[in-house]
Amino acid sequence: MKNSSKDKNPKSLLKRIDNYLLRFSRISLKEKLFFLQYFSIMIRAGLSLSLILKTLGRQTSNKKFSMIIDDIRARVEKGRSLAESFRVYNNIFGELFINMIESGETSGNLEESLNQLYKQTKKNNELISKVKGALTYPVFIILVMIIVGIVMMVKVVDS
Repeated sequence: MKNSSKDKNPKSLLKRIDNYLLRFSRISLKEKLFFLQYFSIMIRAGLSLSLILKTLGRQTSNKKFSMIIDDIRARVEKGRSLAESFRVYNNIFGELFINMIESGETSGNLEESLNQLYKQTKKNNELISKVKGALTYPVFIILVMIIVGIVMMVKVVDS
C-alpha cells in the first residue's frame, strides 16, 4: 500500500528548501548598479521594457534578483507601469529608485532618469566602500585589544 504523502520527490523538496533560503539572500548594490547601467543602455537602444527585463533577468547570477526582475516583467506585460511594478519591491529598491523611475516614465525621459539614478547609486556604493575601509582597521585593533585583555585576565587569574 503506497502512501503518497510520504513519497515526496527529493527534487521538489530541494527546490522548496532553495526557495525558502532565497528569502534570506541579499541583492548587493553592485548588482543594482549593473542592472541600472544595462537597463539604461538597452532603453537608449530602443528595446521594449519586456525584452529588457527578460534579458536582464536571465543575465543576473543572483537567483533572488532574477526572480524579482521576472516578476516585474510579468507585471509590466500585464499592463502595469514600470514604477508600479517596482513599487512591489520597495524594500529592495527604495523610494528614490522607484520615484526616479516614475518621474522618468511620466516625463518621457526614462533614460535620463536611469542615468541619474545610476550616478547616485554609484556614489552611494563608493561612500559605503570608503566607510567600510575606514572602519576596518579600528575594528581590528579593538578586537585585538579585547583578545589581549581576555588572555591577560586568564593568565592573571590562573597564576
